[in-house]
Amino acid sequence: MIVRSAQPRLHSGADVLRVTELGLLAARLLLAFVFLLAGATKLVDPIGMRKTWVAFGFPTVLARPIVVLLPVLEIGVGVLLIPTTLAWYAAWGALGLLTAFAIAIGVAMARGRKPDCRCFGRVHSGPVGWRTLARDGALGMCAGWLVRRGPGHSGPDAWA
Repeated sequence: MIVRSAQPRLHSGADVLRVTELGLLAARLLLAFVFLLAGATKLVDPIGMRKTWVAFGFPTVLARPIVVLLPVLEIGVGVLLIPTTLAWYAAWGALGLLTAFAIAIGVAMARGRKPDCRCFGRVHSGPVGWRTLARDGALGMCAGWLVRRGPGHSGPDAWA
């Protein structure tokens, strides 16, 4: 007697492609959510964000424009990650921002500083550390996957 498994199996290349496409969509939507949340929460707490950038070691003269520019960039990246036609370009933006964040965190840690991250404004604030770098690395891997796929190959449209 032959017993068949109740679990569905991937039978063809089309099934594997479908799973990959859904994974790409999930990566895009995760990154979009993270960047939209981060940008929006930073916009409503400019004073806290300026203190954070100064605590990271940035001069006050540079911290002021970063307080305005960074949330706008994060929101822009988050919005552009949603449509498939622009997702590859936005993934480059996400990868660039995440790389800059990792460098800033790494330099602060190397200097013995542990400023509050405020990555999500007042929603979540805690000292930077290895967990922060790991989170940036995981998000960077999602962005890198989208970049590696090339333009027009960032998964299905979120609205389809």
